[in-house]
Amino acid sequence: GIPVLNVGAVPCEAVDELHSLEDRTQTEELRRARWGTLSEFASRIPPCAVTTPLISVCITHKDRPRFLEQALESVAQQSYSNVEVIIADDGSTDPEALALLDRIGRGEFRFPLRIYRQANMRQGAARNLSALNASGDYLFFLDDDNLMKPHALERMMMVAHRTGADLLTC
Repeated sequence: GIPVLNVGAVPCEAVDELHSLEDRTQTEELRRARWGTLSEFASRIPPCAVTTPLISVCITHKDRPRFLEQALESVAQQSYSNVEVIIADDGSTDPEALALLDRIGRGEFRFPLRIYRQANMRQGAARNLSALNASGDYLFFLDDDNLMKPHALERMMMVAHRTGADLLTC
């Protein structure tokens, strides 16, 4: 099976703490006391972490074009670049949403993107549809009304490699 980046061996507090490093409110001394210098931190990451596995970002969508555009923009802003996006449209009927899906399907992105459409079968079925069509080493489930911080995927991969976790969630 495909590992899922979505609670396992790593508590959310660890990922939250990494996210807080992005907030410049912490002092450099506090960061170094907890995580060491960048080279010290990197030396604790297993060698396999040097690889960059493909992450399939699986986005569920139904009739919320403005949110979908924002979610895609948050994926495009990721510092981790080995990403594909799978959009599972769960029976959109809104003309604006349908037009956006058509435009996205023809567009060029920094990452591979595929759209799969189905009759409205609810969010769980849409997630399953996207997972079945994903080709990544990891899955990351993102609802169309959610956004990711720019380093979210990179930090989750770093934690997964550092701890050996197959499953993460926040």
